[in-house]
Amino acid sequence: VRPGVADAASVAAAKSLLDRSEPNILGLVANGVNVRYEPDSYFYYTSPREQVADRAERGDRIRSLLTK
Repeated sequence: VRPGVADAASVAAAKSLLDRSEPNILGLVANGVNVRYEPDSYFYYTSPREQVADRAERGDRIRSLLTK
């Protein structure tokens, strides 16, 4: 459900279909979330510098595995 995009009737219909089908829900996908308004989210606490460092470290680990 994307806030400001999905209308209430469509959401209610989708929920009704899910309730009737009794699926095993594993998780959810949150599209269109503005992290500025989500202070409790994981992304709020990470800085771009930390993300770049994490990617570099991951790349180093992958390269070391491939060169063995």
